[in-house]
Amino acid sequence: MKFKASLTLSVEAEDEDGAKQAFQTQVSASDFDRDSIELEEEE
Repeated sequence: MKFKASLTLSVEAEDEDGAKQAFQTQVSASDFDRDSIELEEEE
């Protein structure tokens, strides 16, 4: 049995480069609890 875990993230920024930079500098795994991760069973 295999499972796929996914998480939808969003950040706000003034421009495209700022948004990409925000993901690299501001978002870390510790920002999310286990309940925010969606699991899907794969066949």
